[in-house]
Amino acid sequence: NRQVSCVPKGRDRYNRTLARCFVGSDDIQSWLVINGWALAFREHSKDFVSAEEVAKSRKVGLWQGEFVAPWDWRKQKQ
Repeated sequence: NRQVSCVPKGRDRYNRTLARCFVGSDDIQSWLVINGWALAFREHSKDFVSAEEVAKSRKVGLWQGEFVAPWDWRKQKQ
């Protein structure tokens, strides 16, 4: 029952809005990455690299096992 707010940061190559989203002062994207439920997409931004390193070192979420990053999977399928 908490309100989500998003701050537009620009547009991607497909003209989609890029934004940072928050619940109160909590950064949703950062929470997802630091808990291992999302990856830092370094090609787009370095904002979440340190959060990803924390998740990886704690072996949480995706980091509990092995996986192929989505961008690597897409390259393999081309």
